[in-house]
Amino acid sequence: MLRVVPGALALLLLAVASVGCGGGDDDGGAADASPAATPGLAAKDLIPALEDLGWAVAVSARDPGAPAGQDVWKAQYRNAAAPEKSAIVTVYVYETPSVASAAMSQLSAAIANAPASAPGAPFISFGSPNVGEERAGFGSRSRDGRSNRVWSDLYREGRVVFWIQVVENDTASGATREQIAKRAVAMVPD
Repeated sequence: MLRVVPGALALLLLAVASVGCGGGDDDGGAADASPAATPGLAAKDLIPALEDLGWAVAVSARDPGAPAGQDVWKAQYRNAAAPEKSAIVTVYVYETPSVASAAMSQLSAAIANAPASAPGAPFISFGSPNVGEERAGFGSRSRDGRSNRVWSDLYREGRVVFWIQVVENDTASGATREQIAKRAVAMVPD
């Protein structure tokens, strides 16, 4: 049985990101810097506001596991009405759409093959909401005591990849996952 504890989603994010994206040191303290490889588009500016959906940002920061020079920002959200639920939106900005597409493929493979120690692992492929130019969806094979799964969806829009993780039950997850994905993808300028 899946056991999701506070912070487990953050641990999953770090465990899979280190497998799929190379891990590495941060950018030497430039926490708000947007790397030169991504001029005019900063990952931190693409974190969606979800308060009207019941999700408040608990933490928002540059991903400490991101390789130096890669523009990656993540926000962890809490749902005051349902404290057992949580969400994380991680934004990756790449040089071109083709680089973003290749990176999304690598991240998708990393989630599908997440280490057994990652909260929610193993993951199985699920359909994801029809949002973005590319998408991939996964859910934990098991549920916790409240019938929640760890849902992990990837969306690409242009040169941006969003990794959206939600801890929620099967019944509510489709609507929640779609609302968050639409809000996130809408942040990418045309």
